[in-house]
Amino acid sequence: MTKEINNYISEFETIYNGEPWYGKSLMAVLENAKPTDVFKKQNSHGHSAYEVAYHLYAWRDLLTKRLNGDTKSSIETNSKQDWPSLLKEETASTWNELVKKIEKNQQELVKSLAKWSDDKLDNNFADTNYSLRTFLNGQIQHDIYHIGQIALAIKNA
Repeated sequence: MTKEINNYISEFETIYNGEPWYGKSLMAVLENAKPTDVFKKQNSHGHSAYEVAYHLYAWRDLLTKRLNGDTKSSIETNSKQDWPSLLKEETASTWNELVKKIEKNQQELVKSLAKWSDDKLDNNFADTNYSLRTFLNGQIQHDIYHIGQIALAIKNA
């Protein structure tokens, strides 16, 4: 049975490119961003839209790897893998490459998640002490939180 898995897939699709009740989807925010704005920071302690989008991508990519059986991959919190530094080349091409990575990841995440069944949701996941359900709920919350940050960073650029 995959009723709950299908619900999670629907959640990821809504967050990504649907019409969520709380505001804009990830792609609505990313596609309307001006590449000249996504690299700007409001202050030295904050993150640019590019950095937040990359951070969001990194954690979605990790989830996808783990859904596909890679239990060795991890991200050290506050590392360059988690929060990248701004690139020397802050161009539309650089931004578009990241958006394409996120697009590809969405397809891979949904495809990978579709292979799972509801009876696995409460089992330990990817050699951790957390269930698949915990990872999925956490990723959804993480995505929504950072979509808001990306939108604010772009608006305030």
